[in-house]
Amino acid sequence: MNILRIPIEYLLSKSDDSQRKIVLRDVAKELGLSHKIALRPKKAAQYSSGFSKGIQKLAKRKGLTIQGYLSKMMKFNSII
Repeated sequence: MNILRIPIEYLLSKSDDSQRKIVLRDVAKELGLSHKIALRPKKAAQYSSGFSKGIQKLAKRKGLTIQGYLSKMMKFNSII
C-alpha cells in the first residue's frame, strides 16, 4: 500500500473519538453496518469484555498480583 494514495483526511488524527479510525468506520459503513454501530465510541476489548476483571479475581484468589498470576500461568502452560 502506498501511503501517498491514502486521502489526507484518513491520515490526520483527531481528538474527537468519533473521528478516530475513520478508515475502519467508513469500511464498516460500506459493508452495511449501521451508522450507529460504525460510529460508536471505541472501547478497549480487555475492559469491555470483562477479561481484565476476571484475571484480577483469579489472581486475588491465589494471593498473587495480576503480573504474578499471568507469569505463573505462562510457566505452567509451557510445561504442558
